[in-house]
Amino acid sequence: MRNNSRSLLILILMTLSICLVNSCAPISDIWPTPTSPHTLQNINGLKVLWSLTNIYTQQDYFNPMMVAGSGNLVFLGSVTRTVALNTICMNGLDGKISWIEYEQKLGSEQKKEKLGSPGFVTIYTNGLYIVYGGFPEVDKYDFCTGQELWVQNLSGKGVGHLYMVGNQIQVSTDPFILTILNAEDGDLILRKKGEDIFVIMPDVTYLPDGPGDLNAVNTSSGDLIWHIELDQRLRLAPIFTDQLILVRSGKVLGTAYAIDRLSGKVIWQTTDNIISNIARTSYGTLYVLTRDGYLLEIQEKTGDTSTVASFSNPPFGLNGEIIAGGYELAYDNSLNILFILLGDSRQLFALQR
Repeated sequence: MRNNSRSLLILILMTLSICLVNSCAPISDIWPTPTSPHTLQNINGLKVLWSLTNIYTQQDYFNPMMVAGSGNLVFLGSVTRTVALNTICMNGLDGKISWIEYEQKLGSEQKKEKLGSPGFVTIYTNGLYIVYGGFPEVDKYDFCTGQELWVQNLSGKGVGHLYMVGNQIQVSTDPFILTILNAEDGDLILRKKGEDIFVIMPDVTYLPDGPGDLNAVNTSSGDLIWHIELDQRLRLAPIFTDQLILVRSGKVLGTAYAIDRLSGKVIWQTTDNIISNIARTSYGTLYVLTRDGYLLEIQEKTGDTSTVASFSNPPFGLNGEIIAGGYELAYDNSLNILFILLGDSRQLFALQR
């Protein structure tokens, strides 16, 4: 039953997205007029490098549309108020555009399929991986130059999640197909069908079980190791560290959790007003944004929380999150820069620790 429900959700999102791209709704419905700008205040331990306006991204229910690393920020979207899924790379220190991969190069039918559903970007040490929600393929790019390195077509449609495990890329598509690729060249290693899976680790496989549940099973035997129920639907893709699973529940607002990978025990959790994804640093600190305008710094192991900045004119507006970009954070560990995208005002901030 849970598999059918998740499959139906992906198909509904794709249908809504395609409708919008094919002018079923005016641009004002897709991206409402930006609200009055927010200003940063009460900043502690961070300095503002730059800020920009008119940053438009489409929102994906399951994955980030904005990632950072190696001194750069990459997002899927546009710097004008148009329906587009250009891949835009900015210099993290000054916000200037380094390169853009324009989707206008695609044929009309390809363009409709790629722009017809939100996608997501993922950065790992050996490259930038881009997946478009309605187009079953993975594209790998050189992060610094934007050069396309390889493309691998996938079975199914409605791409869900992408993870790196060792030197493997694991990507899920609808209806419940997990494809494992070689990260270096994109060659197919394995295709597993029939079960909704987040990621397969050597010993443990993690998979959703119902709207807000998460299971850990033995990879070899399939025996259940633990099961946990969250307060709301599990939307955003979990972050798997060596010891913890970090996840935010909810559709537009939710609770951030740290879950022990071995036992499934909740180590800590926040209040239920987190409006952003979780940005993780390499030194054990997390960042989240609350709807009432506070930027929180959380210690990954303990959950100890402090406010490091706030924004004027709270609360943040809710966009509905079907297509319109939301509130996203990304952290570049090479330069210790935190990027903050505000979905109501279309502002992008860069803060350095």
